[in-house]
Amino acid sequence: TMIAYYVGKNPHVQKKLREQVNSIIKNGSDINYENLKKLTYIDWIQFETTRMFGPGNMNFWRIATEDNNIKDIPISKGTIINIQPKANHYNPTYFKDPDVFRPERWESECDNIHPYSFTGFSGGPRSCLGKQLVHL
Repeated sequence: TMIAYYVGKNPHVQKKLREQVNSIIKNGSDINYENLKKLTYIDWIQFETTRMFGPGNMNFWRIATEDNNIKDIPISKGTIINIQPKANHYNPTYFKDPDVFRPERWESECDNIHPYSFTGFSGGPRSCLGKQLVHL
């Protein structure tokens, strides 16, 4: 997967991940749900990988179900709207240094971003069902 690529390409990330895993998982019996939830750095790596190169970065389409306006642009009912998550994922307004793989940004920097600036799993009621499986 791309996670292996980005972790392998960034030795400092690999080192930090290894340190966190070794501090929480001391032996095989320590592998349990409670301890896995403590591995926050792997979550940040997953979010950062998905932001940079996730399956949700492809275009996805929606059809307007009613007439509406986005700012001063009229959208008629039935209009096909092309959503391009990568445009937001690499937008420096939402992500400082967007071309840099930096999992630490998910620690607190991304707490106050617009909820739809990261749509690695799409968004709203039709978001990816696998979104919750990432955190198991």
